Formats: sequence, C-alpha cells, structure tokens
Amino acid sequence: MPAGLDEADIRDTAALSLTLRLEDADGWVAGVAAGEAPLREALARGVRSAQDEPNGWNAVVLPALASASWLVSPGSADLTILLPRLPAYSILAPETVELAVHATLLLSGRGR
Repeated sequence: MPAGLDEADIRDTAALSLTLRLEDADGWVAGVAAGEAPLREALARGVRSAQDEPNGWNAVVLPALASASWLVSPGSADLTILLPRLPAYSILAPETVELAVHATLLLSGRGR
C-alpha cells in the first residue's frame, strides 16, 4: 500500500484508488482492462495481506476487487483500481500487503 495509507483511508474514503505500476518496460495484457473474470481472480490471488484479520484486507478489500473499476491504457505499465468505500474494514494491527503478479497478466509473460 502507498506510504501513509491507513485504516481510516481505506474505511472512510469515498473512492480509494490503488495504482499498480510495472517496471522493466512491461505492460498489462488487454483483458485486464476489460475486467475479464479469470484475470481479476489471478490478480486478486496475488494481492494478499500477510495477516488474516476477520475485518482486514483479505476479508474486506479482496472481495471488493471483483466489483471495482479497473483502468489501464493499452500497453500501459499502470493499472488503477478504483475501490468503493469499505466501512467494514477494521484492523487491530498494521497489515503487510504483498503483491505477486501472475505471468498471464503481463505482456512479457514473466511473473513477479
């Protein structure tokens, strides 16, 4: 998550945007922007919290990814996900969210 993003930002912001930027001149495959379900599921499996709180990232934010708006220009290195307000998000301790991008999501076919 971006530096400075806290529980209140995730819970109370009307429309939270997360931008995932690829390096090494890579890009997202066309189906990511189109919101194809298998690609969304592949990305969601790779964006996980190391913690597993009942009202944390894995329980509240991950399910919201399915209905979020995904924006990417063809061949772009940036994928912006617009999440709705998530009032159920409530954590007891800071979470560490890690991202692993499956190879099927990338133009290069190299996972990260």
